[in-house]
Amino acid sequence: MTIIDYTQSYLQYYEFLRIINTNKITTFFQPIINLKDGTVLGYEALSRGPEKSDFHSPLVLLDFAKRNDMLWDLEYTCRQRALQSSQTFISKHQLLFINVDANIFNDPAYQSGLTKKSLADYHFSADNIVFEITEHSGIDSVELYQKALNHYKSQGYKIAVDDVGTGYSNLMMLIRTRPHFLKVDMELVRDIDKDYTKQSLIKTFKSFCESSNIKLIAEGIETAMELETLINIGVDYGQGYYIKRPSADDFEVPAAVKEEICTISSVHDTYSTNFPLSLQVGSLASEQLSVDIQATGYDLEKIFRKNPSVLGVPVLQNHHVRGLVMRNKFYSFIGRQYGLELFLKKTVDKLMDCEPLVVDYYMPIKEVSKYSINRSDETIYDHLIITKNNQYFGIVTIKDLLESTSQIELTIAKHANPLTGLPGNILIEKNLQECLRSNRSYCILYLDLDNFKPFNDQYGFEKGDAMISMTGQIIRRLTDQFLKSSAFIGHIGGDDFVVTAYCSQKEATDLAQTIIEEFEDQKWLFFSEKDLEKGYFYEKNRRGTHQKFPLTNLSIAVIDSENHSFSTIYEISEEATKLKAMCKKYDQSICLAR
Repeated sequence: MTIIDYTQSYLQYYEFLRIINTNKITTFFQPIINLKDGTVLGYEALSRGPEKSDFHSPLVLLDFAKRNDMLWDLEYTCRQRALQSSQTFISKHQLLFINVDANIFNDPAYQSGLTKKSLADYHFSADNIVFEITEHSGIDSVELYQKALNHYKSQGYKIAVDDVGTGYSNLMMLIRTRPHFLKVDMELVRDIDKDYTKQSLIKTFKSFCESSNIKLIAEGIETAMELETLINIGVDYGQGYYIKRPSADDFEVPAAVKEEICTISSVHDTYSTNFPLSLQVGSLASEQLSVDIQATGYDLEKIFRKNPSVLGVPVLQNHHVRGLVMRNKFYSFIGRQYGLELFLKKTVDKLMDCEPLVVDYYMPIKEVSKYSINRSDETIYDHLIITKNNQYFGIVTIKDLLESTSQIELTIAKHANPLTGLPGNILIEKNLQECLRSNRSYCILYLDLDNFKPFNDQYGFEKGDAMISMTGQIIRRLTDQFLKSSAFIGHIGGDDFVVTAYCSQKEATDLAQTIIEEFEDQKWLFFSEKDLEKGYFYEKNRRGTHQKFPLTNLSIAVIDSENHSFSTIYEISEEATKLKAMCKKYDQSICLAR
């Protein structure tokens, strides 16, 4: 090292120490919002060095701290500044996300317990804090890492794993640490509206989170189309420049963004299952006796003895859920030899299930049913705990959940076409009315099998039903692949289908063309080799004479609200019928749009 290099290195070290010792860290905050209603879940604290310093960039700060064994010193300073700066605007219902490098737990200077003291100094509780774990450079000690995370969780802190989908994150680590949040890396979010592979991957993460009772957060949302795609996939929360840039003094999410989220979300909720039956699990919740985490086994025994109908008691701390004690498990504890002496004097945190199934008030009942059946045999009949605004709201019994789910299934069956399981005319009309009322551009695909009646007469009703069923499956699968849950699929009856979607005409025609290609690839299964060779078949027409008919084709009429001004369902139907009649002039499967 030359004298110049040594001098520069010394000056950098001195500058770094000065920043740490004088707390010259500025904290910017970026909101993380609910992608159903636009409410703020919390804020991520983002640290910056002095503006005109070489250490203004957080990456430069972090890199220097790691190279000089001062990671803990930097993390602690940033943590203190984040708590100090946020105490004036974060409410007791909101969360503060604090970034923590995974390898901090290996730093010899790391001190456990200092955060708890800082929280008290700035009037926070552990319920408000989410430690956001990053692992850009790998984890030196997985065992120490897990031990530290479990320690944080036992104290009431929440855990988020950052940059999921890149770096060193792996599913086994996620399963073993059971974080509260997964944050999808912004590289997977970028242009997700144009990339079906990214959409499939996010759907996989969403499915994993659903089965593990984890919330999914998308980072780096920068466009309206990225936001809409993530909402339609069902991602729980989001953050990014499109929602709000990080700021040191302006924390309000623009009203226009909230309104946009509510509009997209309301459409998604209506059509995500093709049925307007996304009832919220909170509607099933009932009030239940609860105990504070400082309560004892004596307190629980008194509740269960005086209230024979109470089968489970939630355990709370400052209105936040800490656990659940079920009656049968409690009595199995105290029923053991010396159980009365051993357990009645213990506080409930030694008797409770620390990870009960906790779901948000607004989660659809059908989604909650999936959660509940994925639990272990030991907990599958335990109560579900409902929270609203991150605070305890009530409980739902498995009995109530099953009864409600059964009622939903009956309602779906009542309004669905029995052959394809798709919504019938009542729900189709409701859907079209929603399209007319919305202020968004939409497309309608009217799909019809040509020459289906003579095919049905020639080959029999069984094959006719099979062709209709196959067509419905193709439409459903490809619509989901191309347009996701922003689309509605209905079976008008017979061989007619309809698809409505909030999309461009190009997206709709691309979908239509792909449906036709898939139909053409599969329709040969329904005809004899002789008719396939000829390309036609003979069957009696309506006058009773034999007529040559082309093989069954699929016509798709695509109409776009951008090019029409509809005010009634009748006008939509009339325009679709006209365009469908034009399709039938061609003796082949075809898509026409206007």
